[in-house]
Amino acid sequence: ALPLRVQESYAKTMIDLRNGKKQLDLDMKRLADQKFDLETQIASYDFKHKSLEELIATLKDGQSNSRVQKMIEWQQKLEKVKLNELRHIRLNKRLETDNLHLNKLVQQLEINVTELEEQNVKFEKEIEERQLIWEHRELEMERKIDQLEKQQNDIASAAKRFEEAIGNYPDPSLPVAHQLEQALTIIRDNIHLLMEAKI
Repeated sequence: ALPLRVQESYAKTMIDLRNGKKQLDLDMKRLADQKFDLETQIASYDFKHKSLEELIATLKDGQSNSRVQKMIEWQQKLEKVKLNELRHIRLNKRLETDNLHLNKLVQQLEINVTELEEQNVKFEKEIEERQLIWEHRELEMERKIDQLEKQQNDIASAAKRFEEAIGNYPDPSLPVAHQLEQALTIIRDNIHLLMEAKI
């Protein structure tokens, strides 16, 4: 499992990314709405201006009133059709822009998530490596403790035997030659004990 600090950092980053995306989407939608309304209004004014110019030109031609009336009606119908067409065109462009923007956002979020997942894998690998190192060190420490305990037991055993050996003296009731031989044997045994104890 990841350390709590890493998990909290990972969770906080994901929350920040989601909140940032939501706010960005809201801002972009608001701006797109404003832009769309303004562009549609401008296009409407342009079209009305051109229509009025055409109508004025028609009136100046001196045609009959009935024909002028029909022309006005036709112009109004044409204006509505044209405005609807302009609105649909702009709406389509806006949707295409929104779609492009959302695709870019999704791609960026996918990149961020991939980077976080890679970072997560890296953290897990580092934790596993550290755990293996600690387990290896623990085994080494256990081996050293076992060795020290064995050495301590060996030293205690050798010290006990040495202490017992020191208490041995040649029998004074024996002849001097036998006492010397016994003393040499005791000395050799003591030397042997010292060598075993590595003192």
